[in-house]
Amino acid sequence: MKKTTLVLPLVLLASCSGARNAAQPVNVQAAPDFATVVEGRGKAEGSFSWFANALTNSHVVDRMQKGREYTLIAVRDRDLGGLGTTYFQDGLSQEELETVLAFHVLPGRITSADLARETSFETLSGQQLFVSNWGGDVEVYTRGANGTRTSSATIVESDLQFDYGVVHFVDHPLVPATDDMRTILEEAGDFSWFLAAVDVVGGQELLTGDGPFTLFAPTDAAFRNEVGSWFDPEDWDGSPSVKARLLDVLQRHLFPGRVYSNDFATGTMTSVGGGRVDVEFRSRTFNFGGARVTRSDIETRNGIVHVVDRVIGG
Repeated sequence: MKKTTLVLPLVLLASCSGARNAAQPVNVQAAPDFATVVEGRGKAEGSFSWFANALTNSHVVDRMQKGREYTLIAVRDRDLGGLGTTYFQDGLSQEELETVLAFHVLPGRITSADLARETSFETLSGQQLFVSNWGGDVEVYTRGANGTRTSSATIVESDLQFDYGVVHFVDHPLVPATDDMRTILEEAGDFSWFLAAVDVVGGQELLTGDGPFTLFAPTDAAFRNEVGSWFDPEDWDGSPSVKARLLDVLQRHLFPGRVYSNDFATGTMTSVGGGRVDVEFRSRTFNFGGARVTRSDIETRNGIVHVVDRVIGG
């Protein structure tokens, strides 16, 4: 598939009116082809050529399966001020740009009716897009640790149909997490012991690769309290037995897929190493193998990080 040809629609089946305070369906009628609508000619008043071209020329389109439907959360050229083309072109690497673009693509046909309630959707980036309604406005937003809202945008036009899905316009781009798990932990500055142990066992790629994984990360104090008697990151002698013990500890903290806090449930979870970790709800918080979650739902490009106050199963 050539990157110069959009793999999504060739014919659009709706027209788009001017911006409104609240998202409203547009009237469905005969419409110009996709190229015409992208350029903002004919009956479509808003051009989103920059967004469409960026998507078309990215590797994101390679991840969109032929024959499936998709929903685009698109940004018109006139709404690219602030977090606009300068942000995309100068502030992001190509990998980061593609993460942002993939976040604006949702698998499936999601209409304005689906956006009329408080909910969330998985994006093509793997991260979740959340939806809220405030005074008639429909807002979509990203979340950070413990559910804090990190960026948001208002849907100003909705239900622009095309033969492989639907387009909704927002008033500016959303900003998902673009760093991997290792970068997030390094910047936090309280996980050096855990990261040193990851390096010892050769697990760097798990934290920097595509994933996705869910990581329960012990703080320095928590990790040092558990392993400090037999492991010192500044004085490791290469002992195979120490490496094996660290591997046993670390694999209890990494789980396949993205597991958000609203997915937690009493029972068991299976780690990447095949071990079973008991999960229980106690004192109004979740415990994983005896470790209490103190910060939850830290989004990263390749997974979710939850901070725990001790080593799981320690």
